[in-house]
Amino acid sequence: MIPKKHGGAVAAARSESQERLDYPVLLVSGFGAPAFHNDWVAKQLARNGLDVHKMMLPNMAIGDMRESAKLVSGEVEGIKALAGSDKVSLVGYSLGGLIARIYLQELGGTESLGRAVFVGAPQDGIYTAYLAAWTKAGRQVCKGSDFMREINSGRPCGCDEPRCLAIFLSRDGTILPAASARLGCGYNLELVWPVLHWSLVFNPGVVRVATDFLKGGMPEGVVIGVQE
Repeated sequence: MIPKKHGGAVAAARSESQERLDYPVLLVSGFGAPAFHNDWVAKQLARNGLDVHKMMLPNMAIGDMRESAKLVSGEVEGIKALAGSDKVSLVGYSLGGLIARIYLQELGGTESLGRAVFVGAPQDGIYTAYLAAWTKAGRQVCKGSDFMREINSGRPCGCDEPRCLAIFLSRDGTILPAASARLGCGYNLELVWPVLHWSLVFNPGVVRVATDFLKGGMPEGVVIGVQE
């Protein structure tokens, strides 16, 4: 993987002594994601020493994203009770990353958040979603939709301190425009390799970067900055 520093962004400091964050991790699937993708990512995260919990959103996440965010909230509370932990970290792939952010931003999820990683998530809407406008989630995530304007209308994105990392590609093919995947209030890692969306979400190197961040590290090439 080759990181790319985004113009105008500030490089994030890398701490000499990393705080280790041994929180359980909830993996949130994306739009139309098959179960085997969630299984593959969960296995990769577990191999890197994380306590991973999976969730598949109903009907492959094509429904209302706010309703999906409520389900994420319920899963987090269940994991906290099961693991005896006061916090849970999140990994959201593609649309699952935006749904996880809605949970943080609108449902008070930051109180229970360890850290979060959003991989190829359409944080500011995408043009390709018009192809899925027959679904509720597809209409919501269209670039320029009322829904996207509302959730990005100047309110904090829920990643205060910040505790969230967005990993995305310069040329994704699905996240168009690619800059839509940037977090305005979190850390960002823009990659020029691998290419295309599915190469990103099935990449072991991306999982290793996510693991490093979730454990308290700061991967090389990470920057902090606002959306342009």
